[in-house]
Amino acid sequence: MRRAGVAFLTALLMVTLTGCGGNFLPRSQDIANVELLRTMAVDSGERGRVRVTVSAGTGPGDGEEANGGGKPLLLSREGGTVAAACQTIRQSGSGTAFFGHVTECVVSEPLARKGIGQTLDYIQRDFEMRMDTLLFLAEGGRAEELLKKTAGTERAATDQLQEIGRELPLEAAAWPCTVREFLIDLYDNGFSMVPVVAPRREPGGTGVEFKGMAIFRDGKLIDRLDPAAGQGASLLQGRPQAASADVTLKSGVRANLKYTGARCRWRPRWKGDRLTGLTARVQVEADLTERNDAFGRGEERELREMEKLLARHVEAQVRSALAAEKTWGDYLHLERRLLCQCPARVGSIRGDRNNWLEKAAFQVEARAVVRQSRDIARGTRRSR
Repeated sequence: MRRAGVAFLTALLMVTLTGCGGNFLPRSQDIANVELLRTMAVDSGERGRVRVTVSAGTGPGDGEEANGGGKPLLLSREGGTVAAACQTIRQSGSGTAFFGHVTECVVSEPLARKGIGQTLDYIQRDFEMRMDTLLFLAEGGRAEELLKKTAGTERAATDQLQEIGRELPLEAAAWPCTVREFLIDLYDNGFSMVPVVAPRREPGGTGVEFKGMAIFRDGKLIDRLDPAAGQGASLLQGRPQAASADVTLKSGVRANLKYTGARCRWRPRWKGDRLTGLTARVQVEADLTERNDAFGRGEERELREMEKLLARHVEAQVRSALAAEKTWGDYLHLERRLLCQCPARVGSIRGDRNNWLEKAAFQVEARAVVRQSRDIARGTRRSR
C-alpha cells in the first residue's frame, strides 16, 4: 500500500508540474520542409527599421535538387529589430527557415557607421545562431546586394565567403573575425576589426573579393586601414602566413622574398611609473623564392642586402600601422600586451590609460632573416 501511495503521489506531481504539458518540447518537423540558411546580410531599413536577407546557398553537386535548379534560396524581410525580421523569415519560403547553419554575417557600411550592436546582440542571444559566425563588412552600399549579385548557379556568396575566410590567414594584411572574437576585442577596449568584401565581376558572373580591414570602435565603423597599415598591423600581431615582398638590389637583380615567420616583441620605456615610450622589435623570416638572375654570384653579399631592404620595407609598414594607432586609439590592443608583459605595473598602465598612448613615443626596430633554398644535396643556406 505504501508503494502504491508513493507511486500515485509521484504521478500526480508530474501531471501538475509547470512545463510538463504537450508543448514543452520543440515542435517536430519534417526535415524535408526545413530550409537550412547559410549566410545572413543586415542592412538599414526604412524609417529606422532593419532589413535582413538570408541565403541558403548551394554546394558543388547540388544540381537540380537544391533550392530550385541549384540557385540559392534568398529571403528578405524588414522589422523593427533583427530578431523580428528573422522571426518573419522563419515562416517564409516553402518551409521553415533554420538559422543554426548560418556561418557568415555581412553588414552594410551605412548600418556599420550607425552601429552593429543590435546584430551582435541577436547573434549572442538567439539559441540557433553561432558565436563562431564570420563577420564581414560590405563595401559601399547594401549587404543584401552582395548576396543577390552572387546568387548564381555555380557558387553563391556562402561558398565564396567561406573561401575568403579560409584564405585570409594567408593574406599579408588580413585575418578572419568571428562574432566571438569581435566581442572579446570590443569588451577589452572597444576596438575590433573585420574584413571588408565587395562584389566583383567575373567571366562566369559575379564573385566576392577582399578589400582590406575595417576598424570598429564601440561597435561603430570609424575607418579602414590602407594596405601598408594593414600589413603593418598584421606583422605587429604575428599574423602573416604567406606574405611576400619584391626587392631590387643595387646590381639590378630583382628578387621575391616569401615570409615564413614573423614575431614582434615590445620593449616599454619607463620614467618612474610613467610609460614614456614603446619600441616594437619586429623580426621577419623569409625564403628567397625567385630572382631574375638565376645564375648570379656573390650570394652571401646579396642575401645580406636583401635582408636590409626587407627590413626597411617592414619598418615602413609597421610605422604606418602605429600612425593609425596614434590617430584612432588602441586598435592593436597594446594595453593587453603590456598588462601581460608587465604584470607588476598593472596599476600604472591602467591608471594612465588615457595619456600613455597619446604621449608615448613609438620606435621600430626591424630585422629580417633570408634563407635561400638550394638543391637537395647541399641543403638550405642562410645569410649571416
